[in-house]
Amino acid sequence: MRLIAVIALLALLTPCIAVSDNVITGPYKVSFDLGLNKSDYNVTAQDPKETEELSGETGIDYSIDIANNTGLRFATITIKYFTDETPVITGSIWKQVLDDSDGKDPRLFNYHSAVRNIDGASGAISSGTTELYSGVFIDAYYAIYQPRFDPKHVVVGIFSTFPWEEGTLQLLKTIHVEKA
Repeated sequence: MRLIAVIALLALLTPCIAVSDNVITGPYKVSFDLGLNKSDYNVTAQDPKETEELSGETGIDYSIDIANNTGLRFATITIKYFTDETPVITGSIWKQVLDDSDGKDPRLFNYHSAVRNIDGASGAISSGTTELYSGVFIDAYYAIYQPRFDPKHVVVGIFSTFPWEEGTLQLLKTIHVEKA
């Protein structure tokens, strides 16, 4: 009788167990878990885009888009590969970069930022409320870090409008980027 009860309990809990997403984009494997049902969102890896900075430095952007079924909540993970070496930046400097850009954006209010460990590396995150469209406001989050496997060439940015406790926090806690 107890065996049947245990099996029934496991059958009920199985759909609640989150499964990580694993996405290959270019030479990178990205894994994460939003903590949401997979049927509630879609994940799409975009084609790589070659870029050139004002300085002439070249690179390639790889991005992964995540959207819920309503289209009102979304996230983008961008992996920026720089051809030339870049300095390794600490979380406190990333925080200052976010404060100097996002913190001064007049479209954002309730702005906050913090240094945060992301994917085992020192990074930073900012948050603020913005108007999505006329009269509809949404919280937005942006995190940035240099992954430990290649911090002199790779920067990872994460933009999310998923609520903090319903996708964004879990994404930050579980994201892992590595060479495929």
